[in-house]
Amino acid sequence: MNRPLRVALLGGAAATDAATLARGLHRAGQLPTLVTPDPATAPPGTEVVRLRSVANAPLHVRRIGDGLGYLPHAWIALARGRFDLAHGFGPAGALPAVAWAHRSRRPVVLTFAEPLDRATIANGRLRLATLERALHGADAVLASSDEVRRSLQRLLALEVRVVDPSDAAAHVALYRELSSLPRR
Repeated sequence: MNRPLRVALLGGAAATDAATLARGLHRAGQLPTLVTPDPATAPPGTEVVRLRSVANAPLHVRRIGDGLGYLPHAWIALARGRFDLAHGFGPAGALPAVAWAHRSRRPVVLTFAEPLDRATIANGRLRLATLERALHGADAVLASSDEVRRSLQRLLALEVRVVDPSDAAAHVALYRELSSLPRR
């Protein structure tokens, strides 16, 4: 019998998808922790780490990234937790997970919950850099729908699996597969 996995879910802009997955993982006997600035999205029975923003307002005014003010607190939450892996929703959600994985040598999953387009990437400073770092640091990249998968294929020439956030069994199988691989 496999022991339950401790999974950190970093919702970012896709807090609803992260909460949906947290609910499914909890029902599947896993130990999800929702790392989010909005704890109201957390389903009952899910551990929550509430993020505080260091500087989101000034960054937003200067059009620098999306939600990057939460990164220091998200990284600290990951470093303090004893997680088997981290799952970021969107590049900003995956960025602290990638930094954490570099140190902890644990896997990172990145899920795109919304279709990507050129305007999304080019409409703010550090968006492309955030996207590149998240993609290069993730052990697995997923799309939450076929529409999202097509946008990633069209814009970034990425072939990714589609796994709906409500499919906890598919996520657990992926997590177990990644956890069994030798770390880089």
